[in-house]
Amino acid sequence: MEQKMKLGILGTGMIVKEFLPWLAGADSPFQVQALCSTQRSAPLAAELCARYHVPQCTTNYLDCLLYTSPSPRDMRRS
Repeated sequence: MEQKMKLGILGTGMIVKEFLPWLAGADSPFQVQALCSTQRSAPLAAELCARYHVPQCTTNYLDCLLYTSPSPRDMRRS
């Protein structure tokens, strides 16, 4: 059995909505462990989690460690 890389997703924005179907899909090399959101976006997160069978975590983000690197799209904007 192939082992999948565990992945946690932070937010419910456009990029999450675009990639979550693939990330949570059967052919993905990832296993989505949770989709984390704030209280404000919790209803949208709950809808996405139910649709793609992903656990939900609601937080204030102060408890999260986040590392991001600029994407090519972000680099074009600057």
